[in-house]
Amino acid sequence: MKASIYHRDNLIKEIDLNTADDEIISITGDHGLVKVEIKDQKIGIVYSSCPLQYCVHMGFVDFANMPIICMYNGIFINIEGDNNSFDIAI
Repeated sequence: MKASIYHRDNLIKEIDLNTADDEIISITGDHGLVKVEIKDQKIGIVYSSCPLQYCVHMGFVDFANMPIICMYNGIFINIEGDNNSFDIAI
């Protein structure tokens, strides 16, 4: 799986989650600092200067097609790959 981190339309970093080492990436967003952590082949926002913290409460994501978004800071993490997980199929 591949994760792409964007600030607005600008690609900050692409990460192959299958081979990535654990790390924390600090990004300056629209209104302050955002910290993205890669841990155990998962990705998540662990700190944001945003007031509601929805992006932080999402936790770590390890499946495709589940974006992580911090609207307040303009940060978007897109995850692509073969590992799709669904709660329900219609």
